[in-house]
Amino acid sequence: MIHTGKCPYCKKQIAYVKAQDVDIKYDVMVQWRGYSYQCPSCQSIIGIQMNPHILNEELEGDILKELKKICR
Repeated sequence: MIHTGKCPYCKKQIAYVKAQDVDIKYDVMVQWRGYSYQCPSCQSIIGIQMNPHILNEELEGDILKELKKICR
């Protein structure tokens, strides 16, 4: 079964989206890796999501850094 919806911008039916890697910046010092989902017809961004795999790795690294600071 193919799930189809309409792009909220160009109103064309879509059965898939294009995914691209993006940087998501929260602050000058805070940045995550993520995905943007784009309409294949008009290239408008339909949604953005943090990459959960990269987020877990980065979070693990940040926690280890903080624990090392505390344990010194």
